[in-house]
Amino acid sequence: MIMQRDVRKWKLVLAILILGIVGMMSGRMSGGEVKAETYGNFEYEINEDGDTVTITEYTGIDSKVTIPEIINGKKVTSIGEYAFCNCSFTSITIPSSVTSIGDSAFSGCSSLTSVTIPSSVTSIGEHAFYGCSSLKSIIIPSSGKRQTTRLCEKTNL
Repeated sequence: MIMQRDVRKWKLVLAILILGIVGMMSGRMSGGEVKAETYGNFEYEINEDGDTVTITEYTGIDSKVTIPEIINGKKVTSIGEYAFCNCSFTSITIPSSVTSIGDSAFSGCSSLTSVTIPSSVTSIGEHAFYGCSSLKSIIIPSSGKRQTTRLCEKTNL
């Protein structure tokens, strides 16, 4: 009888320990909560490599926007999903450090008239310019391999 109670107690202790370890690991594996940082009118996240950043949001009201190539000593390599969604600027300058543009990154930017995408960009997400009704041109250099899908739906292109 005493031995059965001890076995149950150890099983309970073991179960609690396992649940605690699994809980801690799931927080680490998912990266936990990622906190966006701010640089001027840009919100960004530091990428896993620790040396590059992704622009996650633009909060400004400028008519002409230039994405910085470097933020706090880290290279800007990505424009995140919905980062500039529904912004009212007319032009955007994307630096040559950027290699990817996320899904719907510029969707709904109805005042945007033209965009030049640098040859460094190798991936452009779905609907990146969806609903940019004033968009007259997108210049994409022919050099390099690029992955694009449904880039310009609901535009004038």
